[in-house]
Amino acid sequence: MNIVPQGYWDAGYHGHVVKSAPDDDAISQLIKKYIPPALTGQQAFEIGCFPARFLCILGDLGYVLNGVDATPNVIQLKESLEKLGYQVGGFENNKFQEIKNAKYDVVASFGFIEHFLNWEDVTKAHIEFLKPGGYLLITTPNFKGIFQYLYHWFLDNKNLKRHIVKSMSPKKWKLLLQQSGMKVIADGYTGYEFWDETPQKNKIQRAIKKGIIKLADYVHRRKPTHQSIASYCYIVAKNK
Repeated sequence: MNIVPQGYWDAGYHGHVVKSAPDDDAISQLIKKYIPPALTGQQAFEIGCFPARFLCILGDLGYVLNGVDATPNVIQLKESLEKLGYQVGGFENNKFQEIKNAKYDVVASFGFIEHFLNWEDVTKAHIEFLKPGGYLLITTPNFKGIFQYLYHWFLDNKNLKRHIVKSMSPKKWKLLLQQSGMKVIADGYTGYEFWDETPQKNKIQRAIKKGIIKLADYVHRRKPTHQSIASYCYIVAKNK
């Protein structure tokens, strides 16, 4: 069960321009580090694909791009991605559970599983879309890290409540995937920023923000991707 109403996503995506994530983005760098360039005709599939900013990075690696998303905005992706020069397969406006008998060389989701109460089942469901030897990449925000959690609890609480914080655990993902026969290549934390959907702050909140970031910066200077401060969790695995 998704804890965020579909209308929230649809409203947020209204008028969105489809474009690639920057090359220096932490997730972009993660993709390029662990996902090999495509062989001719190899296919990538993103679950919860709109607006496809990281799917574009897989396109840069030569993959034919595919995806599924419950938002009606997904219908524009095929044309938009073709205009950007990417090879495009198919995109469905549907729930991922309704997609049957589809197999891909790379399956990914970026900020998806953490919105589901049954996030363990959603995580394992990614494997059903993988070809033998295919690569799986999952990322989520890292609101579980102590500095990230405190920041969002005090300063961005509505956003925090749209996420299942206990799902943000590469350690738990690793166990789930290994139990399903997957080979885990890498897992951990990356990036350093405080994503915030509540920009207006009062005087007290501004002081709290300054204090949290000052302490987090101290950690960042010593351990740039420490679990307590990192923006994202990730795991990369390969199908048997």
